[in-house]
Amino acid sequence: MFSRERNERRRRLLSVLVRRMAKDRKPRPKALGDLIDVLFALTSFPFFSQLTAAGRTAQAAGDLIQGLATDAVRRAMKQEMPVSAD
Repeated sequence: MFSRERNERRRRLLSVLVRRMAKDRKPRPKALGDLIDVLFALTSFPFFSQLTAAGRTAQAAGDLIQGLATDAVRRAMKQEMPVSAD
């Protein structure tokens, strides 16, 4: 149960961070939801554990996760809502 509560807090925190990053941009709502899901997966211990299972160092795994997260953020922030012609 503790783990589930911790995961829910982590998801809420990621949601707040993603929405702050998107504040001045107009990304599609689906892109924001997808980004939250991707960052949630990337920041999980099982994901980290899989990356280090075959001998990759913690530093190398962290660097890989950081790069993947950066790519996910860039991709999501490029998916802007269309501007309506008034």
